[in-house]
Amino acid sequence: MTKTQLNEQLRNYYLPKLIGMLQDENDVYRIASNKIAIPVVDEERNEKWVTFTVSVPTDETFDGFTEAQFYAEKVKAKIEREAERKAAAVAKQKEAEAKRANNKT
Repeated sequence: MTKTQLNEQLRNYYLPKLIGMLQDENDVYRIASNKIAIPVVDEERNEKWVTFTVSVPTDETFDGFTEAQFYAEKVKAKIEREAERKAAAVAKQKEAEAKRANNKT
């Protein structure tokens, strides 16, 4: 069997499993050989679609464990930057309030 056929076999195994899990709560539409879509409604009652793509990476060096670790580090760094930004904004606001208080006296 070719690599392409093996990958297709994996997709054809996992895609129906994903469809089965989602069908309990949603209508599921297959929109491509490796892609499904479900209709959803956001909290403001707007109709939207969520899509799922099942793929098998062809890059021989792909490592899901490493990718997950990189993603976790990226999320952590983003949270830290946001906390620093908020702390700087609070400090700037306190500084401005202190200036206003000094100007009133």
